Amino acid sequence: MDSRDFVGLRFGDALERLRISDRGILIGVVRGGDVLINPGNDYTIQSGDSLLVVS
Repeated sequence: MDSRDFVGLRFGDALERLRISDRGILIGVVRGGDVLINPGNDYTIQSGDSLLVVS
């Protein structure tokens, strides 16, 4: 999985996409060294973010 595929998506939409594809459960984002667990459905994934996924 490449997090670049999720740039521009809201956290909730990315969570649903991963859940439907059975690739894992999105639990958070790392941005600029900050770990954001469950940042909210409206949080927008940006270029350079790393996704935290449990599979």
